[in-house]
Amino acid sequence: MLVAISTNRWINGNGRHFIESVGLWKICSTDVCAFHSEIIYSKVLLIFTFLFGLFGSIVAVLAQVYGVEDIKNAIARIMFVSGFLGLCGMIPATVFLVLIMFYRSVSYGLIFGWFGAVLYIVAGFLSWYHHKREPDRSMTLEEIRQQAQGSNTQLPPYTVQPPPSTVFVS
Repeated sequence: MLVAISTNRWINGNGRHFIESVGLWKICSTDVCAFHSEIIYSKVLLIFTFLFGLFGSIVAVLAQVYGVEDIKNAIARIMFVSGFLGLCGMIPATVFLVLIMFYRSVSYGLIFGWFGAVLYIVAGFLSWYHHKREPDRSMTLEEIRQQAQGSNTQLPPYTVQPPPSTVFVS
């Protein structure tokens, strides 16, 4: 996402008015680049996308390093928010850049932007799925019984066998 929001090559220009490339921040001709003030909301949303994604990645790494429990759900929410902000920023930016009169073809900035937004959503979904499938902390016997009663399944009978009274050594 950092590459997408920092580059000036989102679309390649068609040569009309000597425009070579158009990015999120600048329009570049063959000689000079000039700032444009279009799609301000997309710029803001994509910056927040990057910041939320960076924050989520830092939280995930620190949780792994320090062994923090019950953090997968929070990471999933952060990544879902990042992905949602990314989509909300990428859709209008793509529509604007593809419909302007300078459009010839897409470039790497637009591709990286879409890839980053989708990747944040996939990371959020995988973290959420992993949280639901395998919780960080083990469940107590009482929690297992409550979960089994809620799903109308029978628990297998647990019996505690006494230790052997004699040990034979041969």
